Amino acid sequence: MIAQKLHPKPNAQPGPNHEPVSMFVSFKNGTEDIVTALCQHLKSDLRLNASVTTISTSQHTAGRFTVTLSDGTSLPADDVILTCSAKIAAKLLTDVSPGSIDNLNKIRYASTGTVAVGFRTEAIKRPIDGFGIVVPRSEKRPINAITVVSTKFSNRVPDGHTLLRVFFGGARSPETMNLSDESLISMVREQLHDLVGVEDTPLFTKIERWFGGNPLYDVHHLELCDTIDASLPDGIWVTGCSYRGVGLPDCVHQSQQLIQRLVA
Repeated sequence: MIAQKLHPKPNAQPGPNHEPVSMFVSFKNGTEDIVTALCQHLKSDLRLNASVTTISTSQHTAGRFTVTLSDGTSLPADDVILTCSAKIAAKLLTDVSPGSIDNLNKIRYASTGTVAVGFRTEAIKRPIDGFGIVVPRSEKRPINAITVVSTKFSNRVPDGHTLLRVFFGGARSPETMNLSDESLISMVREQLHDLVGVEDTPLFTKIERWFGGNPLYDVHHLELCDTIDASLPDGIWVTGCSYRGVGLPDCVHQSQQLIQRLVA
């Protein structure tokens, strides 16, 4: 599948120019387009850049719960859907669902990061024939994978250029998360020189780090999720990448299922 665009299956659907369409799909301006579109369509009382500090049982007739925001305001709610990580949900549910805290905290997380590096295509002496490579543990390298972003998605780079994304951190090499920016770039350049023969200085670099942002699904994870759901009081719901799938399609599907349960 990694090389599907370059070596498509016979039944691959052609695009408008009779070229095979990539199995990877994204938005021209990135996934922030999803948030922008949602903000344009959502009605009622939409609050942006307002984090939740506490959720408590309501002392009033308007709503079963009171949701307090970082600006000091509060909202009454009959139902509260938490789409944050399980570890953040555990903190927010201390008062209203103490019985779910231990199980929410059982979901482990890894810290991961990426380094985007751009080159002139001619600088890559051994180009990757496909969308990228996954580095096996047996290689004992400080990186986990390389994605050829400019092959996966069109309109990401000017003609004659290649954009690579190098993945690091995770459960395999957590120590790389604490490298300085300079050390990280140096390490990535060394790995790219070894793997794809790049010697040139990158034309572009961008580092992203997500500390504790990647949920790890241990054995019996789905059973744990069922236990968490059963421990939540009426009106409190959890969904998102911590539970039944980390990809965008998984999260959308979970949300659709949850809303069906809620309105039923």
